Amino acid sequence: MRLSKSMLQDENFAKDLPPKCACGGIFKPDVILFGEGIPANAVRDANREVDKCDLLLVVGTSASVSPASDLPYRAMRGGAKVVEVNLETTGLTNRISDKFVQGR
Repeated sequence: MRLSKSMLQDENFAKDLPPKCACGGIFKPDVILFGEGIPANAVRDANREVDKCDLLLVVGTSASVSPASDLPYRAMRGGAKVVEVNLETTGLTNRISDKFVQGR
């Protein structure tokens, strides 16, 4: 079951923490949290797409958490241009980024 906005707004929803669905399972956001593994199929799919790209946009990241931080290097090795858009420089900026755009 997916957590909806109306469920979050229900005052009875969070009386028992952590919130649970009707089956008794704990609701978890549909994101990968720090310390959790990324599903192997997602990593495989990302690598496959990066291998096909001519241009990789790297937007809003520290570029320091693997395996996502490996993708720009993979793209560069495949001949793609790497454009970084970020508030601050990262380890990619002076190393492999073809263009750095500072901002939002």
